[in-house]
Amino acid sequence: MDMTFLQDLVCPCCGAKFILDIRENADLGIFGLMVCHCDQYPIVADIPIIIKGKIEPSATPVELIRRLIKDNEFVEALLHVLLPSPGRSVVLPRWRRMIKLKPVQSLIDRIFYRRFAELWRRKSRSRLRSMFRAGSVHDLLTWHFGEDGTNNKNHQDYFYYRFSQPRHLQALALATLFGRDGGQILDVGCGAGHLLFNLRCWNPTARIIGIDNNYFLLYLARHRIAPDASYVCADLENRMPFPNQAFSGVLAVNCFHFLMNKLTCASEMQRVLGTQGVIVLAALRHSLYPALTHNRAMRPEHYVELFSGMPYRLLADRVVLQRYIRKLAPDIAVTHGAMDFTQEPFVSLVVCRDEKVFREHAPFTQWPHGVRHQSINPLFVPDNGAGEDCLRLRRKFPSEFYVEENREILQYLPDKVDVPRSVLADNAAGKDGAGLEKLVADCVLLDMPSAYGGQSMTS
Repeated sequence: MDMTFLQDLVCPCCGAKFILDIRENADLGIFGLMVCHCDQYPIVADIPIIIKGKIEPSATPVELIRRLIKDNEFVEALLHVLLPSPGRSVVLPRWRRMIKLKPVQSLIDRIFYRRFAELWRRKSRSRLRSMFRAGSVHDLLTWHFGEDGTNNKNHQDYFYYRFSQPRHLQALALATLFGRDGGQILDVGCGAGHLLFNLRCWNPTARIIGIDNNYFLLYLARHRIAPDASYVCADLENRMPFPNQAFSGVLAVNCFHFLMNKLTCASEMQRVLGTQGVIVLAALRHSLYPALTHNRAMRPEHYVELFSGMPYRLLADRVVLQRYIRKLAPDIAVTHGAMDFTQEPFVSLVVCRDEKVFREHAPFTQWPHGVRHQSINPLFVPDNGAGEDCLRLRRKFPSEFYVEENREILQYLPDKVDVPRSVLADNAAGKDGAGLEKLVADCVLLDMPSAYGGQSMTS
């Protein structure tokens, strides 16, 4: 873990630098406390938790985690912050769910709920412990969205099939505006770290930090998807725990429209941005286009007003994506503000004090999503009929909702594809070629972490 990252953090309440009380667990990472003038914040499995009150999504009190760390109960601390807060539907047995009379339901709940809740926790802890070392991204996502009682397959699919989503590719195209020569980049609302993984492949020398208020997603990012980045669990709608002008690039993808206090978040982005830095708000939902999911979207021009006085470009994501699938970098010479955004599901906002950023950027010489091209896109499954020399793959979407939310994916993801086994062998040997380039261009092959759970290129 990058210890200088911890040393650079500042308390968002008193502004003091932290005194670090570090303890290590060889299997799970760094644990400890960060002490400032006004409070003590825990570090759990390499991730500082700079939050007061309860930690999401487990709803665990911070005070409990502090106490467990002081007692060197590191495994217990990690289990507490990872276990979701379960609904009654997942805790209570099936026979209880069959009872329809509300008075009888209430009586059984009062008598048995605590007992069944404890049994559920024991079972869930046992499953989670088994996944600390060996569980893939797919395993952990399936466990998480099953254990919390919501069984929200749409959320699970969003995270698992993220790497080839239109919003992800479009955001990656705009993130290349940060360059490839180092710098310090902040991803606000980083989720499970998918974009940070691609940014690390694209810009290996950059110092990359993700911030989110969901500890489970940050754990997935740090220990499975993008382990080379650093992470902070903190509230995105309050002051961020970073000094002024700390970053050369600030990014927020598909999250800003969910925030209640957008003005504070926008002000914080400007505060932590360097004088020549770039802010990218990518995949912004807006109120001119109806969405399938709940959000707190505003009109496109109202997002611009949050960054009053700074030069900007407002872009239609569809246009950015159309350029990207032709291997063209963003053209941000002019704003798309005159377009009819009622036909655009997503827009993006690029803000920078340096007007030289606003130009048509040179075409990509390398696909940003295919720097390492190791794995087959999990949206493809094996099919029959290709013969011994080829692996035939068929596109398979997880649900109709996924297609509706990512309709632009039909523009570039083929229905079927035959992958020559010679191309697989070339890739395994580290060789490039026209066949490999075509598979990356079609998003059949993607940069993905080895622990993801997708198909290996050696299949």
